[in-house]
Amino acid sequence: MNRHPQPDTAADAPGITSFTDEQLMRVARLFASDESLAAHLDDLPDGGERRRVELASTPHLQMWAISWPAGSTSEWHDHGRATGAFVVVKGALREKRWVRGTTVSAIVEAGESRTFAGDLVHRTAPVGDAPALSVHAYAPSLVGARMYEVVDGSLVAIAA
Repeated sequence: MNRHPQPDTAADAPGITSFTDEQLMRVARLFASDESLAAHLDDLPDGGERRRVELASTPHLQMWAISWPAGSTSEWHDHGRATGAFVVVKGALREKRWVRGTTVSAIVEAGESRTFAGDLVHRTAPVGDAPALSVHAYAPSLVGARMYEVVDGSLVAIAA
């Protein structure tokens, strides 16, 4: 007799399907604690594009390591329905958030972290001439993220 029947569908499978800000922060810090992540900073040319590496992915959670060469930027974007958290592993990032028609800027140093709602529009770039490395957690996965540009002082979504 089978006392533990198998789930009929993926929706019936055990596991976490939604995350609080604190849980996203913890999982980002867990992935960021992997010392092998620093290898993502090797051979980054100045002025190059940021490099993203997917560390893990399910329909409910996506993890990325992002290396930021000096001079790179993420451009203005949101994350669709996903909420998220990121932790800076090495270097520092300047995050600019679009808040009610103005920008709010903060520097996030190595070891520090931030959370964000799905409707947040922001852009991120390394500080100064040094590269940076960060780990990002998104829940659910990044589907429906949009890019924006500033036109006459307003954010306008860029057609995909």
